[in-house]
Amino acid sequence: MKEHAVTFASQSLVGVLTDADHADKPGLPAVVFLNAGMLHRVGPNRLHVRLARNLARRGFTSLRFDRSGVGDSPARTDGLPLRDAALGDVRDALDFLAAERGASSFILVGLCSGADLAFGSCVEEAGAGCSRATARCGGACGALNGQQVRQPLQGNATFRQKLTRKQACAR
Repeated sequence: MKEHAVTFASQSLVGVLTDADHADKPGLPAVVFLNAGMLHRVGPNRLHVRLARNLARRGFTSLRFDRSGVGDSPARTDGLPLRDAALGDVRDALDFLAAERGASSFILVGLCSGADLAFGSCVEEAGAGCSRATARCGGACGALNGQQVRQPLQGNATFRQKLTRKQACAR
């Protein structure tokens, strides 16, 4: 695994590109980690770092980056509304991965507002290769009520069931 500090979008966005250990699995999508609120690119409790490194061992290339005005990326000066600016930052990240690593499909990963941004980007970016399942899971953040959060999750299967239930994805 190799990690590189990168800047893109006219040097205004800062991120870390994690390259796969081996390139023997062509066609895998590139993974893009999106900020949760004002947390910078490492994610909550360094979650994005651990996930990116784990995915690299499985052949995936990933990018964790700071949106404009978060972490090491300076704030935008173009006056765009926050939502439009965030969607533009995601487009810039996808364009960077396409140009630098030849990526043609992507998995967008985010928690909370990052999940909302992933969902919005999937809707706006037909070329992002987001599947319906990815969009459903991305939109589930914030839809789980307090009762569901307090119930202990019984492993990944239970969590997956909670996320894919139609009621959990309703906004």
